[in-house]
Amino acid sequence: MRRGGRKNVKKGVQFTLMVVGGSGTGRTTFVNTLCESEVLTHKDSDSPETAHIEQGIKIKPVNVELEEDGIRIALTIVDTPGFGDNIDNEYAFQEIVGYLE
Repeated sequence: MRRGGRKNVKKGVQFTLMVVGGSGTGRTTFVNTLCESEVLTHKDSDSPETAHIEQGIKIKPVNVELEEDGIRIALTIVDTPGFGDNIDNEYAFQEIVGYLE
């Protein structure tokens, strides 16, 4: 028997998920499939040659309210566009560690 189960049904649960990966590795597709809706938008680019280029790492949290089997889920998705797109990614790692701390 689980304790506090009814409390979670009323209040819901809260999760935070950080998705990290280089451009074009499927972060947006993964999140949208997980949430069964368009939570993150795909980057629009007119040129295939420049589609992978980001202007450095940007940490972008997005809050989503979901419901699964009558349980409310407050999900914060932290996207990291631009991660791993440079030759020297030390700055990208520092940004992520700083956010997590």
